[in-house]
Amino acid sequence: MSRRRPRFFISQSAITGDRAELSGAERHHLRVRRLRPGDHVELVDDRGHGYEAVVETLAIDRAEVRLVETPVQTRESPLDLTLAVASLKADKLDLIVEKATELGVTRIVVFTCTRSLGVAGERRMGRWRRIAVSAAKQCGRSAVPAIEGPATLSATAARAADVRLLCWEGAAPGSAFPQPSRGVSSVLVVVGPEGGFTDDEVAHLQSSGFDVVSLGPRIVRAETAAIAAVSLAQQRWGDLAPD
Repeated sequence: MSRRRPRFFISQSAITGDRAELSGAERHHLRVRRLRPGDHVELVDDRGHGYEAVVETLAIDRAEVRLVETPVQTRESPLDLTLAVASLKADKLDLIVEKATELGVTRIVVFTCTRSLGVAGERRMGRWRRIAVSAAKQCGRSAVPAIEGPATLSATAARAADVRLLCWEGAAPGSAFPQPSRGVSSVLVVVGPEGGFTDDEVAHLQSSGFDVVSLGPRIVRAETAAIAAVSLAQQRWGDLAPD
């Protein structure tokens, strides 16, 4: 694989003319990477615009770069893809956040239900946001997916999307992911906890308009289901779809 320049995420308000100032974690990251004045980096602002930049000033309390005109290639999917996943053990959600970010989700919503494991507090949510930033840099994304929650199942069920899918191990045989169709720009995929949804929860999601789909004849772990579902959604309607 070709070597990419280090990538940093900034607010557009941090850009003044052809200069941008890095602060907080991104300034720390610049120092950790042992970059020096004259080194080239990539910047992505909070509107998804990419820039090539050159490090100009790097001190303990200040880091400034100069923007050059060469645009940075964006790698965002055209699909507005939301993955809603029940609260799991921290390491399992770490994996889901990392891989779903690499696969191009727009946002990840962590929700609670009968068999979910605890409520994700701000500390865990902050950790997952940092994992999303790190994964977005690693895979060259132009945006960091939003990490939202903790949400209730009812609030999750009320979210709007062109296609809304519930991945459930109890789905009827043949309840596969829908085939590609025109006019789909947003998809919401819901994945339950390790113990599965209760029958009442499935009924609630169905009555809210979700289509129940199967991920195959085998029982898979929640983290496997999440990664598979995101991949299938991108293959049907996103940037993994055939031309």
